[in-house]
Order: sequence, then structure tokens, then C-alpha cells
Amino acid sequence: MIKKCPKCHSDDTKKRGKERGIQTYSCNNCGRRFRNERRIKTDLRQKLWNDYVFGKQTLRELSRDYNLDKRSIRDLLDTYIPPSKIHSPRIVNIIADAFYLGERMEHTSWCPLVFRDPILKENLWWSFFKTETTRSYEQGKEELLKLGYDIKSITGDPSSI
Repeated sequence: MIKKCPKCHSDDTKKRGKERGIQTYSCNNCGRRFRNERRIKTDLRQKLWNDYVFGKQTLRELSRDYNLDKRSIRDLLDTYIPPSKIHSPRIVNIIADAFYLGERMEHTSWCPLVFRDPILKENLWWSFFKTETTRSYEQGKEELLKLGYDIKSITGDPSSI
């Protein structure tokens, strides 16, 4: 598919490599460089993802805050690919928290679980489960130990650990 220049609308364009994973082009007619995908949409997806997963916001709350309908928010969340975590193993005291979102109309449940270093304010590990269980917390601990972290303590919800 040939991309049109957003400035002069010429079809005479050429691929010029990728920048931060997004294809860039240049116009042979006017010289303008442009991207295949708008960065704003990616930034919105990332903000929505962070608010949804780590900020524990519901679709209803996101819909109100971002002035978008729930279906649009769900589509943006479904197409977001979170970046790979770069780990710096060290001695850590972890805060672990899960947020059970309960049964849905589709007869599914969803429970994100996050292990966080409160000193550096860094999410070290997260995963998604159907429910909050002791085994899900054990899995997070095992994963961080495999990555080389020296865990001194884990503080979490006492009713689930």
C-alpha cells in the first residue's frame, strides 16, 4: 500500500526505516518526512493501560476520564502491547497487590497481580489470573527469584497470602 504525503498528498513516497518501531516515510515531491502511525494513539493506549492495570481503574472510570465510550477503550487496550521489562536484579522489599475484577457478563473473571519496589516506585513483575490465590503470589516470587532478585520481604494483602 502506497502512503500519501500528509503535506502535499503526493503518492511519490519512499520508506525510510523505522523510528521507535514505527515505519517512517519521506515524500519525493516535497521532502516531508512522516510516520505510518500516529504516536498520540500509542501514548493514549499506554496511558489507558497504566490506568487500567496499575491504577486499578474500571472501563466505566476510564470512559468518564478520557471521554471515550467503553468499546473504544476496550479496543485500545486489546491492541496495546506493553514494552518488555528490563530488569536490574538487586535486594528488594516488595509490595504485592492484586485487584480482583470479579465475574463479568461474559462469565469470565480477571485479576491483575503486581509486585512493586516501593523505594524506586518500579513495577517489577505483573501477571493476570482468573482469581487471587496464594499460588499466584508464589508464582510472582518464583519469577523474580529466577531473574536474580534477592527478596528480603513481601508485603501484601493478608487475606490472600
